[in-house]
Amino acid sequence: MSDPLGLTPQLQHRHGNSVRPSGSDTHRTPVTAAVTSAAHAASIADQFTRQAPGFAAAPALHNQAALDLLVEAARPLATDVSLDVACGPGTVVVAFARRVR
Repeated sequence: MSDPLGLTPQLQHRHGNSVRPSGSDTHRTPVTAAVTSAAHAASIADQFTRQAPGFAAAPALHNQAALDLLVEAARPLATDVSLDVACGPGTVVVAFARRVR
């Protein structure tokens, strides 16, 4: 099986010649699960880190007309609170910041 991203250990469990989803392995110990979870989390963080600069620089994320339309469609009040959690470079929350707390 080809695995160009090196994710097979985190996503699958090899058993003989077959490949089963890791959830079907009833012999996993809590330690094995924790190691797999840590490896999976590290893999996700690595991928997000690699993709973040290109994503943050994407022109579509900085289209002021689109951001203005989004804010107008939401019709935020000055008493509203805006929270943008892990959603890119923050351009949307900055657009809302002019109108909310």
